[in-house]
Amino acid sequence: MKMLFFCLAMTMIAGSAVATTTNSTRYSYFKISGQSAHEVYSSLMSHAKGPGGHDAYATTSTKISQNAQYSIGKTCRIKNYQMNLAFNINLPQLASGRKPPLSMRGNWKNFADVLKVHEEHHRSLWLGCANAFSQLAQKLEASNCQVLKTNYTQLWVTMQNSCKRQNDAFDQAERIRFMKIPFIQQVLSTR
Repeated sequence: MKMLFFCLAMTMIAGSAVATTTNSTRYSYFKISGQSAHEVYSSLMSHAKGPGGHDAYATTSTKISQNAQYSIGKTCRIKNYQMNLAFNINLPQLASGRKPPLSMRGNWKNFADVLKVHEEHHRSLWLGCANAFSQLAQKLEASNCQVLKTNYTQLWVTMQNSCKRQNDAFDQAERIRFMKIPFIQQVLSTR
């Protein structure tokens, strides 16, 4: 999963803390083709690249924007924290035209459905991290706003690393499951 981050914008205002996390999801598709499971898989692998150029059957990318205000009194706190996550889930789709044999299409549809659920789980993991971060961010408090910025940045990095580990662990566990999916079994039997 690829993450794109935007800066946190803060202004100085006194008041209470409120946090919100919103999200949106867009689905996009890349076309693949072939007349056999092996050809379809080869087409898939020629188009499917994840973060860092690693092979990926599908990807989820996220643009994150954040906005908040400082609440300055005896201490510096975050007020009205808002985070928006805009997800793009990019999935493979068989190109129209000459279709592969019917015996393979059912296995392909099952595989495509599994990929969609898999990517949506990545989205859920990132949303869980974002919600937890939002709750923690609004509780940050420091003697001055420069210290608060430093604490915020450390919390942000910790959250990103933790969530990346969760997503990597999920992918690792899923690799085993993917090997048992009928479409992948069909590909392996034709090599």
